[in-house]
Amino acid sequence: MARITLMHPPISLVLVDDDPSTLDLWSRQLNCAAGFVITGTFADAESALPWLLAHPPKLLLTDLQLPGEDGLWLVREVKRPHPAMRAVLITNHDLEELPVAALRAGLNGCLLKPDSPTALPARLRAVVDGTCVYSARVMQRLSEQFHAGPPASAETLRRLALLTEREREVLRAFARGLPGKLVADQLQISETTVKTHKEHIVAKLGVQSFMEAVARFAPHLD
Repeated sequence: MARITLMHPPISLVLVDDDPSTLDLWSRQLNCAAGFVITGTFADAESALPWLLAHPPKLLLTDLQLPGEDGLWLVREVKRPHPAMRAVLITNHDLEELPVAALRAGLNGCLLKPDSPTALPARLRAVVDGTCVYSARVMQRLSEQFHAGPPASAETLRRLALLTEREREVLRAFARGLPGKLVADQLQISETTVKTHKEHIVAKLGVQSFMEAVARFAPHLD
């Protein structure tokens, strides 16, 4: 009996950056990786928006600093009518205010341009599979911003009390910037179990994404 191989549909994505060399680098990396189809490339947010609204891809990859409106504006404008679209920001920004703004814009990932470009395809696949992907420096900045905020409210503590000890361990591990595989290895559980814990954490804390849970609640774990 012949074996039937199930083929996953290719991941459609749009690239936005005003630097032609960066667009070329991204395109080469993704064209060399199986499973990606680039449906459009743009140099600014305003020209990209009509295309994204009319032909929404599975994934948007955009620079932060663009001529005219920036990448966060583009993500907000696209996510409003197409909330299921995944969006990843790549930036050289100093991160002073970016992480919290990124959460509010509905980003699914925030990476730094100095990060290895060869890792880009794997990170984008993880985003499409439902994982939020943030560089370690972005995670560190998120933690700093929320540690510097006001003490935990009674409602924050009430929600944290809903978590099991293992769920708290998972939340702490991701707050340290560990990738999912390393979290699974350290806790001696499978990556599938880690994903299940993340889903439970999001539901119990009443947040929109796991990254929001990390940013808002991890600093208040005892």
